[in-house]
Amino acid sequence: MIKNYRIFGKLIQIVLQDEENKSQIEVVSEQFGLYQELTDVENPDLIIHITKGDLGSDIRAINPKIHMEIKEGFRTIAPKIKVEFQKGQSLVARIALEKQKKGLIRYLKKLYNNQYSSIDERLAQIIYELVLVPSVYFDMDKFLVHSSAFVKDQRGAVLIGGTGGVGKTSLELELCGNRGYSFIADDISVVSDDASVWPNLSFPKIYAYNLKDNERLEKQIFKNRPLHDKWAWKFKHFLNGPAGVRRTISPMEAYGKYANEKTKVSKYYVLVKSDVEDIRVESIKAQKASEMTLAIMKTEYSAFNNHILWHEFNNKALQSEAILKLDDVFIRWKEMSEAVFSKVDCYIIHIPLQIDHQEFTKKVADIIDRNE
Repeated sequence: MIKNYRIFGKLIQIVLQDEENKSQIEVVSEQFGLYQELTDVENPDLIIHITKGDLGSDIRAINPKIHMEIKEGFRTIAPKIKVEFQKGQSLVARIALEKQKKGLIRYLKKLYNNQYSSIDERLAQIIYELVLVPSVYFDMDKFLVHSSAFVKDQRGAVLIGGTGGVGKTSLELELCGNRGYSFIADDISVVSDDASVWPNLSFPKIYAYNLKDNERLEKQIFKNRPLHDKWAWKFKHFLNGPAGVRRTISPMEAYGKYANEKTKVSKYYVLVKSDVEDIRVESIKAQKASEMTLAIMKTEYSAFNNHILWHEFNNKALQSEAILKLDDVFIRWKEMSEAVFSKVDCYIIHIPLQIDHQEFTKKVADIIDRNE
């Protein structure tokens, strides 16, 4: 099965080689159906092949053991998943998933997963996190921001950045769920050099702690899920606490609307937990916003960054040219982000180290709403 979409302003072709795998077909059709689907695409910017098992043995080097060099590209090795990038007329990515176990073992693996999902059911998330977002490293006109993003009415888009667990999703739930904002991105924003953000419609990940006092969203998440899924949620919550269990949900189901075109960015807030008595807003310059953004991206995508560095190392040893160099990427992102943020109002929101979560959500949402 072949599906063509326009994602992040690029022509993306997804090729499912196991055409009898109903789970994969359903996941791709549902989660990528939020984008514009195209019929005839002659020269895709990115072709993604999904298969089971291995990717072949055309290996030029293995250093370290979780990284392999192939002709004009490299392969990353992770538990249950192999992904390779190869540069040609189009950028080609190949994903090889571990073959599914049957019966009890498959169920136990699904129960162990914090989303209660099999590897096939996580296919869209794998495509987003291991291929689509990393593909931006190859683009000359875009950079990544670890942020949620949304827009209200005809105003500019708002980005809320920061490290993991600082409160981005909670603010997304409040602003998109209760204050009329349209969803753009949950975790990673793809920003163009024209100061616009593209819809990243990867389904938001909702943790148990996000559902506190949010009965409406909890009902929405579990509306069509079977009893054993709900039981698995309670079991994992008991074992691992509210941060150890999550589910994904379509932004359309969660919020009723989402942005389907790129949107000019007007505000960028970076959330920081600091030794302050109360929430405080600090205006910052573009250079500082850029430096903070890149520092976070270097850590958030450290696994992929390491593979680029190993790719450079191996190609030096093989006396060949790397298809991607990390320094080049971050130099380009620094120049672009500074230029973009110079056209945007940028702020740090300092949050007390100890603050009630509901108080945090309301106060910061009020600041963002008023500042719009």
